[in-house]
Amino acid sequence: MNKKLSIIIVLGALCVWFGADYLTSSDDDTQVSASGVISPSISSNIPLNSSWYCPVGSSITNGYADHRVMITNFGDVTSTADVRVLSEEGEKIALTKTIAPGATQVIRVADEIPGLEYAAVALEITNGNSAVSHSVTTTQGVADGPCATQASSTWYLAGGKTTSESQEYIALMNPFPELATVDIELQDSFTLRPDEQLRGITVKGNSIVLKQLPQKSQLLSAEITSKQGRIVAERLQIVNESLGSKGASLQLAVSEPKRSWMFTAGRVTSQGDHALIIYNPEPVERRSSLKYQEPDLAGTLVATSSPTEDDAEIEAVVEPSELLDPVTNIRQLLGDQTTPLFEPIGETAEIEIEIWPNDATLRDTNSVVPILRTIEAGKNTVVDLDTEMKRFGFDLPTDFSVQVTSKEIPVVAERWQFAEKNFDADRLISEDDNEPAEDDAPAEDEVEEPDFSEDLRGLEQPSASSGLATSSGSSLPVNDWLVPWVSVPGTNATVIAIYGFPTNDEASGQQVPIEVTVLANGNPTKLRNGEIPMTVPGRLLIPIPDTPVTGCGPSCLPGVALQVSSPEAKVTVEVQRVNDSSLDVIPAIPVIAQ
Repeated sequence: MNKKLSIIIVLGALCVWFGADYLTSSDDDTQVSASGVISPSISSNIPLNSSWYCPVGSSITNGYADHRVMITNFGDVTSTADVRVLSEEGEKIALTKTIAPGATQVIRVADEIPGLEYAAVALEITNGNSAVSHSVTTTQGVADGPCATQASSTWYLAGGKTTSESQEYIALMNPFPELATVDIELQDSFTLRPDEQLRGITVKGNSIVLKQLPQKSQLLSAEITSKQGRIVAERLQIVNESLGSKGASLQLAVSEPKRSWMFTAGRVTSQGDHALIIYNPEPVERRSSLKYQEPDLAGTLVATSSPTEDDAEIEAVVEPSELLDPVTNIRQLLGDQTTPLFEPIGETAEIEIEIWPNDATLRDTNSVVPILRTIEAGKNTVVDLDTEMKRFGFDLPTDFSVQVTSKEIPVVAERWQFAEKNFDADRLISEDDNEPAEDDAPAEDEVEEPDFSEDLRGLEQPSASSGLATSSGSSLPVNDWLVPWVSVPGTNATVIAIYGFPTNDEASGQQVPIEVTVLANGNPTKLRNGEIPMTVPGRLLIPIPDTPVTGCGPSCLPGVALQVSSPEAKVTVEVQRVNDSSLDVIPAIPVIAQ
């Protein structure tokens, strides 16, 4: 209960809100199973067919998110994709595409069926060994991400920002014929933010519903529950130019919390803003709206909970000092007539955050220690990584991986990066989260100008002056990863970030081989002749060549598909795309050994 409220609440007929999971640390043996996967994945054994779901997108000229779908066949036989385009009214079109071995098929939805405000895409792929990603072009930039390979009745998003400068959209895709009924509950760092318009959302069979979240002052976590049917949930976050930095990011929600998350790609600069958002979805006693009656002279307020299965009276005893204007005061303390009151019954999560720089020796040189946080049940917290990297004395800019581990309680985590000179961190981080120490805050006249020629262990990659990147990370390392498509806007603009885990204590400090295959124009090419050494535990950045793509028509994007293999060590992989006007982090898709 919020200690700021000087009210004693007696709750009756309480209901419990709903309440596998590790990313192996560097000193443990890594165990991987398909049951542990909560993100897009494919099997190492070529399946007879696979399903892919791409929720966010439109097919209107100059629409909110011009939708492209990219299918890459990583196998050695031709694959067939049965493609369905879903609107808010239902299925609108079905078509079939064939994809040659090593080739990528790009589908711009507006070229197939124009005029749809909401245009999700569902695919069934037979033969081959294909993977699917999608891209949306918004008024504030381009965002890429993998499509989903599963539907679920529960989804989680650790963060989201809805202000006049930042819009958040959540797409609810129902690729099945049965109707789905969905609730979205929003949680800031203090309390639930109920919204009746986000409850009981009907998603017809083979359709898509897009919800723009209402403006709130706080960073919001979201729990998405389908009371009937299974769905796929994806977020589109847009930051407009009034923040000084425009950008967009696509991010699939995760279907369950985990005890560990690895964020492989990311950079702290002196111009941007960089944070972790961690949400503890442990249950609470009651999450409901309350209707209040005027308190009597003795200071007793009787409230009826609504909606609940059983009407329950809740008695609030109000301190006399608060009865000068009883009704107004109650509304100020508890919210304007509708405020959730709840008492956490779930456990507090104890969080440990590890920083893994490119050069592992810097952990000792800079005296890097785990960052510790506690998060109460049903709440979120923000960790300002800018401040933490300055506290450890790292020279900026610097690239690094982050590992989030919860000792016992599964959590949901995200990594957010704003690329903007003089970005005001308070727009992302609330006053009650981690504030930079006064000594760490640069004076206005000491802010550095952007430098677009930073040297990262021999790799010159620019820092973005504009853009937004969000990532949900990975919950487990594996040996093989796929990236169905990533644009390469210029030389050294796109890199693969890899973090490797030793298989046991004896393997720590050893070098393992990494193999990166680039597929462009149907031609696979192994970078550095397939011999790229990496020390484990450790981090590696590999630049992707600027390879022009030809012969795939007007819908083609300049980019490549990627395959990363590490036969002797488990790794996590993300792609970092940075140039002077954009920033993005694209998750790779794990290949799960069967």
